Amino acid sequence: MPNEFCPKCLSLRNMRLSTSVRVQSDSEGEIKKIMTKNYQCEVCHSFVRSEEFAVTEDDSGGETGDDNVTAS
Repeated sequence: MPNEFCPKCLSLRNMRLSTSVRVQSDSEGEIKKIMTKNYQCEVCHSFVRSEEFAVTEDDSGGETGDDNVTAS
């Protein structure tokens, strides 16, 4: 379980991680999958941060995350 500093609790807390995947087309018309990871404080449930990754499928059929696209 990830630990982060919660700005509302003003303490180091365990984070609740939720992920979602969305499909988005870029300016060239290519369709890409974007995975978003949201981190929320387990105690007060306030939003702490999020990360977005481009998701690709390799030859084995599994999904792996590419370079970090954006982070907030």
